[in-house]
Amino acid sequence: MTKQIKILLVISILLNAILMYQLILNKSNLESSELFGQIYFYNSISNLNNNLKSISSTLELYGELLTENELLLFNQAIETERINILDARSNIAAAMPFNNMNFSIYYENYLLNISKLLCDIVEGQTFHKNDINALISSLKSANQNINNLFSQGIGNEGISSELSVKAIYGDLERVNRQVELVYRK
Repeated sequence: MTKQIKILLVISILLNAILMYQLILNKSNLESSELFGQIYFYNSISNLNNNLKSISSTLELYGELLTENELLLFNQAIETERINILDARSNIAAAMPFNNMNFSIYYENYLLNISKLLCDIVEGQTFHKNDINALISSLKSANQNINNLFSQGIGNEGISSELSVKAIYGDLERVNRQVELVYRK
């Protein structure tokens, strides 16, 4: 009987050691996945920021009297923006498991709305220049706000903090509302 107790005790100690080892492994995996998540999040925000800046620059040409060659270049620039949007969508899809799903939804809505607007511009749909200018202003404002967040870094005070994420939500929401206003008139 005592031999059986000793065997059970040894087995119990071995199982505890194995469980402790697995906990240590899981903790390091969790830390690396959190870091991975931060990297994906940082990349997706960086991608968003680049899109905001380049789309606002491209839209500044909207409504101008362009030569045939300039119009061709304008349409090619918009097509490039659409390709960049597809890249951004794949980047945010990779970041989704690591971050707040609301961010992903706002980001996805922004990408879809701005992509639709760009397609409609290429297809010849006309919009009021004042509405496009207001959209450009929203895009530039969001770009500047994200630049300010980047200057604070990635940590708790910077781009991945909860306040930063909420600020980015707000910027994306304003841009989405502005795109909706462009279509209402």
